[in-house]
Amino acid sequence: MAGQQQIVHRCAKCGACTPVCPVYQSTARESHTARGKLHLFKRGGSFDSAYFNDLLSKCIQCGACDDVCPRNLNPSADIRAWRGQQPFGRDPHAFVKFLSRKVLASPLLQEGGSHTLRALFASLPQASGLRKRLDLLVPGLTARPPLPPSKKKSGSKPLSYFPGCLAQHLYTNIKAATALLANNCGYELYSPASLTCCGLASHASGNMKEARAAARRNIAAFGAGTPGAGTPGVTTPGVTTPADPDGPILTSCASCTSHLMSYPALFTDDPEMHKKALAFARRIQEFSTFFLGREGLTSSHPQETLFYHDPCHLRFGPCQVIKEPRQLLTEMNGCPPLPLPPHCCGQGGLCHLTNPDISKDIFTRAQHPLAELSTATVVTTCSGCLLQWQQGLAKAPHTAEHLAVFLAKISEDC
Repeated sequence: MAGQQQIVHRCAKCGACTPVCPVYQSTARESHTARGKLHLFKRGGSFDSAYFNDLLSKCIQCGACDDVCPRNLNPSADIRAWRGQQPFGRDPHAFVKFLSRKVLASPLLQEGGSHTLRALFASLPQASGLRKRLDLLVPGLTARPPLPPSKKKSGSKPLSYFPGCLAQHLYTNIKAATALLANNCGYELYSPASLTCCGLASHASGNMKEARAAARRNIAAFGAGTPGAGTPGVTTPGVTTPADPDGPILTSCASCTSHLMSYPALFTDDPEMHKKALAFARRIQEFSTFFLGREGLTSSHPQETLFYHDPCHLRFGPCQVIKEPRQLLTEMNGCPPLPLPPHCCGQGGLCHLTNPDISKDIFTRAQHPLAELSTATVVTTCSGCLLQWQQGLAKAPHTAEHLAVFLAKISEDC
């Protein structure tokens, strides 16, 4: 608490965080900015106040305020810490956040839920209103043409792969597309069976105990001395040789990438785990930076009008990946994507569940440049952003795809 008070008092109230805050852009309320929250905390914000507790949910954890702060403060971390101190009964969104975290922390619950939703979706008549509603809420349920199976190349090298929860259980085409592209470049994906959610949802909610538990499990899953502990990737069932325990770990979700790279910050008070987390974080390879300029990726199918959406977790934080996805798209598609001003999509992890109106308004601002075009494809690398774009564009002539799926579709091997 004392450390938080010190940071609050160090805030110069310059307002640099105000114009970059997507929530403030939507509501125009000073209390929704980082500066506003720090000021209220300094003036004695109390967890007994329903207003103060609700205010803590109105942060999308995009990292924009941290990025622009001239004093190098980290307001988003303070908000997470305050969330972690909220009494369960005082948090108006406690149950939604608790349930979401528990599902994300359990691969069995995710797989079971995904299977149940798919079975329900398949059993409904084509004209069913519930079927249409499910398709809007969870676009990944829609039956889409499957990608062709990867053709294993002789001499392929095992490559560790962290797919993330949505690609593992719902958007399985992302995992299949990543495997196909990796195979074309001479790699065979390998994902340990013991991996779990990256822990970002727990971290954003301020539950550091859950976040550290997820980090420990993933670090151990990809660590040395665990031969045979994993399962083969989606390329060729039957692989029993894990990837190099000191080699790169490919990721295909921007949010997972950012959080995996941030693992060392979870263990600043645990020297042994901090050392392991540092070694783990150095191995993380963001999707576009891994594939950019790599031999084996070719295309003979130039596409329609294309935009690239920058996930906040790639623009800010430890990643700072902005040019690479555009360069990769230019190489493969034959022309650069049209300019789409960097703007949060509004998904924000659990924010789209706790504050749907704000989330929807932020998305409306993000997709405004598409309004004058009859058709367009939006490509992104964050599973959460993809979910938001697909839901938001469900009734529009535009479409949204993950970068891996888009590149796999235009690959010559497809």
